[in-house]
Amino acid sequence: MSLSGNFVGVLWDFWLIWEAFKGAADIYDHEVSINAQSYLPVDDTSIPTGEIRAVENTPFDLRSQVPVGARLKEVPGLGFDHNFCLCSPRDDWRERHAARVFHPSSGRVLEVSTSQPGVQFYTSNVLDGSIRGKGGMMYGKHSAFCLETQNWPDAVNQDSFPDCLLRPGEEYHHVTRFTFTTV
Repeated sequence: MSLSGNFVGVLWDFWLIWEAFKGAADIYDHEVSINAQSYLPVDDTSIPTGEIRAVENTPFDLRSQVPVGARLKEVPGLGFDHNFCLCSPRDDWRERHAARVFHPSSGRVLEVSTSQPGVQFYTSNVLDGSIRGKGGMMYGKHSAFCLETQNWPDAVNQDSFPDCLLRPGEEYHHVTRFTFTTV
């Protein structure tokens, strides 16, 4: 495939690592960690403000494994829908550990590594139960999560963010790995 002009890429994924058909209806008992020293605060339309804020001593400090449900109670708004900065804006884009999600009841683990500079953690804040999925499961608020590896949102408008444009003649290559195990 050949692309011309400028291009920005992102990977969207919804994950349910709990046993959806055995009565679980949310992600509150999942434990998450994200390997990020900072995150991007957003405005009331969910667009990054341009600030890069340290996670330390905030509800966004997910550097150690924490239960999603308890942490959601501390996050302003409907839940997580924020970019976590996996590196500094001018760092080399090399593959690094990004996130880990553990479901204690099933022992399932999802590990994410990527060469992208950010990962968007989204906790299905606006699902309302009107979407029917596999096996007739209805997807409601906080019934799934996303770990979207990406460049930093709105980077095209923020000089202090990593460059996000793919220009004619440049090559785009990034790696994202999703590894599933059990403990």
